[in-house]
Amino acid sequence: MNDKMNKSKKAQLNQVFTIIATLLIAGVIILVGAKAIGGTMKSKCTTDLVTFQNDISQAIKDNNHYGSVTGEKFRAPCKYTTLCLVNTEAIREKTSLNSFPDELSSEAKFLIKNSVESGTEQNIFLISSDETKPAGFASELMVEGGDVLCIPSKAGDFSMTMYGQGRTTKIKSKNSLDNN
Repeated sequence: MNDKMNKSKKAQLNQVFTIIATLLIAGVIILVGAKAIGGTMKSKCTTDLVTFQNDISQAIKDNNHYGSVTGEKFRAPCKYTTLCLVNTEAIREKTSLNSFPDELSSEAKFLIKNSVESGTEQNIFLISSDETKPAGFASELMVEGGDVLCIPSKAGDFSMTMYGQGRTTKIKSKNSLDNN
């Protein structure tokens, strides 16, 4: 009888070790899988950002034919919720920008203002709740109603109308943030 009890305790102990080992292996698999998914998401964001930069720059360049009017929609990459565009002339003249939409963070205003006033060739900016990212330069870019136009994303897209001006493309948006 004692022999049966020892075997029963050994069997229970083996089951406990088997369960613990299974849980440890499952935990390691979940951890490795989560890191792989995180890396894939970061890679997707980088790809989306590069695609966005190329698409918007090309659209601005392609739509400068005098009299052309084109509606454009660009998928907002990753976490970005606002697109700000700056007149190319403001950068060439190193204009002091003072008019920004109230909704922009002070960090976003500071970065855009310093970029323009230093003459840095950046006039496309993507903004999220925690980051402002320069996203390119289009020498043909003009915006309606001032030197800065900020467009919030709607359903994950930035929508705008491009008007060909000959050498430049003027951009308007019905859902732009107001400059004050």
